[in-house]
Amino acid sequence: MSKADVLLFGQNALLGHRVSDLLKGNYKTFLQTSNDKILFNAVNKSANIVVIYDCDGDSDQTSTIRKLKQMHDDIPLIAMSSNNHKNFFLQVLLEGATDFILKPFDDSFFVNKIIPYLSGHKKSNASMQITFNFSEYLMGEIEKAQKGNFPLSIMFLTYGTKDGGATYDSSEDINTYLFNNFHELFWRTDVFLHFGKKYYIGVFPFCDHTNSDSVQKKVQKKYEDLQKQSPFLECYQIYTVFAVYPYDASNWHQLGDILVNRAKVMIDDMIDLSF
Repeated sequence: MSKADVLLFGQNALLGHRVSDLLKGNYKTFLQTSNDKILFNAVNKSANIVVIYDCDGDSDQTSTIRKLKQMHDDIPLIAMSSNNHKNFFLQVLLEGATDFILKPFDDSFFVNKIIPYLSGHKKSNASMQITFNFSEYLMGEIEKAQKGNFPLSIMFLTYGTKDGGATYDSSEDINTYLFNNFHELFWRTDVFLHFGKKYYIGVFPFCDHTNSDSVQKKVQKKYEDLQKQSPFLECYQIYTVFAVYPYDASNWHQLGDILVNRAKVMIDDMIDLSF
């Protein structure tokens, strides 16, 4: 089998054809399959990009993402799904997806998302998308924590409207505004990223439960200060959850599961986190 620029993986053949039609003229060859063994073999031929176009969150698909990133963590992996459950974004991210596209989508939006990967020019702005294998990074950070015998915390942060109220009609880019202001709170050794539409994740070495409580209070205080400066934030509130190594879990898979579960509980308790 020769090299394919684009690998399309999924069960929905009609959607697969739509995706391939949208990308015509922007790639040399492509392979469409629903067989994971064919997919893994094709990936070994050094594809430019993999698109899982009907990722709905079942265990087989998340396992496929994990295996693909273990095989070639340098190949962008785009997950497409109609699953708009907020904890699902976090699960896909932790398994190793590079980017996420929520269905239904506009044709031009999809093409603009994919073309930079095909051309080899990924966007590097961390506030817009994650452009490295986060699960691989997290695994490495926990290995460092194990060897150095120090704690490490992961934070998931998002925001929603208060009491189901209406959003403020503002041209402000709330997502970038929050990212820039929260990002400045942390040390250079920390990682703070914006992914999806309004989700943020932080990784903090040497941070135990006591320290994570301090981080949470610092973030909340910063947000309250921002609300005083920016009236458009008055109708929103932020939500944070943490998972801490080694107190909550002893390996990165367990820690990721705990973070997803805590995020799910938090999100299920929220009034409105609509897109």
